[in-house]
Amino acid sequence: MRPAGYGAEDALTLMLASKRPEPALMVFEGVGSAAAHLGPWIEALVRVVDDEWLALWAARVHCLVTGDKAVLREVLDGLGAPDDWRFAHAFVRSAALLDPAERAPVLARAEKWVRDNRDRWGMFGVPEIVVACGDTELTLAVLAHALDAPEYEPVILEALRAVAELGPPAKGLRPRVLALLERDERLTKPTGLRSIVLDDQISAAALDALNAIDPGPTSRR
Repeated sequence: MRPAGYGAEDALTLMLASKRPEPALMVFEGVGSAAAHLGPWIEALVRVVDDEWLALWAARVHCLVTGDKAVLREVLDGLGAPDDWRFAHAFVRSAALLDPAERAPVLARAEKWVRDNRDRWGMFGVPEIVVACGDTELTLAVLAHALDAPEYEPVILEALRAVAELGPPAKGLRPRVLALLERDERLTKPTGLRSIVLDDQISAAALDALNAIDPGPTSRR
């Protein structure tokens, strides 16, 4: 049975065989097991695509829709260490679908990329990578770096959410979180609605982070 609102299935299936399968993968990733009957089509894309990152994405989607981890394991085994943040991020998201014993070595490869690429710690996705990898000392170092980089606000937002996920072990980052809570970019950088919305999101995420670090009434002192 097709999920509600899934009338474009034929077009999306054909898109898998086109030069631009990414939109179809995004849709199938979102609907999950409702697209299980399309597993063979997605696996076929894994087999023919000559882009390793796209193959990994397709293998991850195949696992999500079918529940079968074999294709994803095969693709991961065929890849070396991640060579950029996209691959490291994809490794982490793929590892989440594996059994714990299989997950650890995949996360270790992503963690090695982070350690070897300190100059990339301010990039989007890196906070999520280090939280998933589980090394608290490395995570705190990356999050401190990200919170000190106000020129790239989406990373700050991601870092604050990672602080909230980490909880009390991130108490040393409290002064940085407070500083972000106190600032108001709407008063100093009126760059449009998107900036206002992002600043509100940062303020809300900072409050959540403070409450996670030190549960109880939040203070700006």
